[in-house]
Amino acid sequence: MTKKRFREGNGDERRIQLVHSKRETAATTTVKITKKQHETLRQIAVDSGETMQTVLGRALESYRRQRILQIGNDAYLAMRNDPEQWREELAERVEWDATLADGLEEDR
Repeated sequence: MTKKRFREGNGDERRIQLVHSKRETAATTTVKITKKQHETLRQIAVDSGETMQTVLGRALESYRRQRILQIGNDAYLAMRNDPEQWREELAERVEWDATLADGLEEDR
């Protein structure tokens, strides 16, 4: 069970207090966000018919996945820009291409 509490903060920020309870244990986390961020979160929740918690969870998961892809892209670009590492990559690809000629027929 999760309860959400909203408290006005100083100036332009709000606090979202999430209370998580699983059986006998409960943990509370408070995150500061701006009023504009809170309103955006609330509006998305209203528009989607989901809770703000669900919307926030989906947004975090999407951002996590985006970061994984960006880290991989950055690493690939760094390898591509290093001539020695790029030669090694191309040589390894040639070795792996040999597995395509394993003598097995393609499934049709």
